[in-house]
Amino acid sequence: METASKFRIEEVNEIFAAMDQIGKYFNIRVEAVGPDFGTVVMPLEDKHLNCMHTAHGAVIFALADLAFGTAAAGRGLCCVNAQTSLNYVNPGLAGPLRATARIVKPGHRLLVYDVTVYDGNGAIVAKGTVTGYVKGELGAMLAEYERVEKERAERQK
Repeated sequence: METASKFRIEEVNEIFAAMDQIGKYFNIRVEAVGPDFGTVVMPLEDKHLNCMHTAHGAVIFALADLAFGTAAAGRGLCCVNAQTSLNYVNPGLAGPLRATARIVKPGHRLLVYDVTVYDGNGAIVAKGTVTGYVKGELGAMLAEYERVEKERAERQK
């Protein structure tokens, strides 16, 4: 049974906007978040395409990674990717691309997620597993990030 997420969609979007440059560059945004899942969405633009005019593998990987990060944020945790196995099964032909991560095994230091990436036609583009290493509570990590950013801004004055 799923319980309420520790963070709302708007809060996770704000956190990622502040702390995640690749998500910002690729225009990835949080669509849904809960303690056991996360869904992110990204438009399919020219900068996301490979030479065959389909979604680039690196973009698909980034989307899967941020889906896992969103799901971890829904548990109130800040995680980094420790290991990913991602199978690319179909080309991403239409946007937006969407990735959903669902918890398989929660833990104190390691969390395991199933991740699926879909294109705008609903075709599965990639499917895999992400193991995340827990760095700490998301609220504490955000406070530390803001403290460091404030110190850096003061030094630049």
